[in-house]
Amino acid sequence: MRAALVTGGSIALVGIIAIALGKRIVARTETVSDQLPALVSGGLGGLALVIIGCVVTYVQVGRVLAQRERESQAGVIDDALALADMKRARLEAEAAAAAEPARTARRTTRTGSARPRATKPRRAA
Repeated sequence: MRAALVTGGSIALVGIIAIALGKRIVARTETVSDQLPALVSGGLGGLALVIIGCVVTYVQVGRVLAQRERESQAGVIDDALALADMKRARLEAEAAAAAEPARTARRTTRTGSARPRATKPRRAA
């Protein structure tokens, strides 16, 4: 970004210097035929350089800001994905913990001791 500012600023500065030199030449000459070339080359040329310098700076700063915004958005997306993964892992752990007492509850007796149920042999009818 610094190079863009230096480049654009330098072009604009050269334009301002050209405008100042053109004004100086126009102020020192009395005939219009001598003033017109100085006005065109110094004034309009300098104005064009100032505009080009400002446009270069504006475009480069816009590019840098767009890149920073993309990086920021990528960081937000990464954070959101990490948060979603953490939430999914938490929900899976809660589901596993909720399923475990249900299995244990089937094997417990009225007193709460966890011992396997004895099965009675069935009689053939």
